[in-house]
Amino acid sequence: MYLQEAQIDQLNVQKQEILEKCELEQINLPIIPDPMDTDNSVPGPHFDFDQLSRSLKDKRHSDRDKIEVDFKQKIDALVSEIERTAPNLKALDQYEALLEKERAVTEEFEAVRKEEREKTQRFNEVKQRRYKLF
Repeated sequence: MYLQEAQIDQLNVQKQEILEKCELEQINLPIIPDPMDTDNSVPGPHFDFDQLSRSLKDKRHSDRDKIEVDFKQKIDALVSEIERTAPNLKALDQYEALLEKERAVTEEFEAVRKEEREKTQRFNEVKQRRYKLF
């Protein structure tokens, strides 16, 4: 007796999982009124399985194909959008390389400028000396 109750509980759990899956997939299940309004040992709605099999066959072939095609189109659109907006991952490395090159050029420029100032100063000193001697 205990084994049968465990099996019934297990089947009720499976039934609940199927109902939840149908709800997620938006499958309408044809419900018939309880033939016996008495306290029933099987909780929940009662289903008209004849209508269910016909409606599922119709839905599977027509709506499911359409839903699948729409889903694949949406996935393809999202993938192409992701690929189109993909960031350039090498941009940061390129930016750092350009910064390093800019630093090197700036240092070289400052060194040349310093040398130019020194030579200008020496030229002015020589010019002053020549002016005094002349």
